[in-house]
Amino acid sequence: MNIGIIGGGSIGMFFSACLHDSFNVTQYTRKQVQADEICQNGLWVEENGGKNRINLQARSLQVKEASREDVLFIAVKQYHLQALETFLCSLPVSIPLIFLQNGMGHLAFLEKLPQQHLFVATIEHGVFRKDQNSIHIRGRGKTNIALFRGNPETIKQIMSTSIKEFPFHWHNQYQKMLLEKLFANAVINPLTAILKVKNGELISNPYYYSLMKQVFSEVANVFDGNEQDFQNIEAICKKTANNRSSMLRDIEDGRPTEIEAIIGYIINEAKKMKRTLPVCTAIYSMICGMEGKEEGL
Repeated sequence: MNIGIIGGGSIGMFFSACLHDSFNVTQYTRKQVQADEICQNGLWVEENGGKNRINLQARSLQVKEASREDVLFIAVKQYHLQALETFLCSLPVSIPLIFLQNGMGHLAFLEKLPQQHLFVATIEHGVFRKDQNSIHIRGRGKTNIALFRGNPETIKQIMSTSIKEFPFHWHNQYQKMLLEKLFANAVINPLTAILKVKNGELISNPYYYSLMKQVFSEVANVFDGNEQDFQNIEAICKKTANNRSSMLRDIEDGRPTEIEAIIGYIINEAKKMKRTLPVCTAIYSMICGMEGKEEGL
């Protein structure tokens, strides 16, 4: 089975590294220089103090090449999806696409695509990219997948190859699955980015913990969250206590964040219900200011 991974970031390279033993994997990157680096020097995976080189096929993104894949994972940040629209619409409509973005803002984008089989996923692994051909795995979890549109049997082979170190977990309701991740992303990511702390400090510091509760309360009022949802967030903070969130790393490295897809999406949903979210709105403004984003909402 031919699997294509679109995106040369941490998650894209992580999926390529984990799937290459079971499938014929091709890593598609935005820049040719990254593809050349992976082809010539391999993909390096650091985990638990050790390093492993993986020989991987990589190339820059081309419709002709990607059209030969049996399944494509779309592992780019949500704000890069719009630039991919023409490319994705040019692919055969029968190729299943699996989207690996945070937040829920990309659902409207998926509605516009012609593909017959679309899937969404949430990632519980902790990975960051060290450079253009190496990643560091900080913690393993699972990949949750749900059907957005089409036939779930089209990715049956992928689901059946789930291994202990890289498990897939099927969900019957994509909205519920995405909401569970949205709660965590909305609380943990922006607060750690603003406060410049690791995940665990949100629960060890009583003032930060109070902020967590305030953010969650606003989000829960929009999406009917409950105490179990907050407990799940606490559990994630404990499990990933020494990790720096992806949004914190984006701010530190001067990259755009996914604030629009996470907090921006929540604020817009609240507006439809004629509700105001003062804490979330303040957080949105702070992150946008930190990344130099033009005024939006």
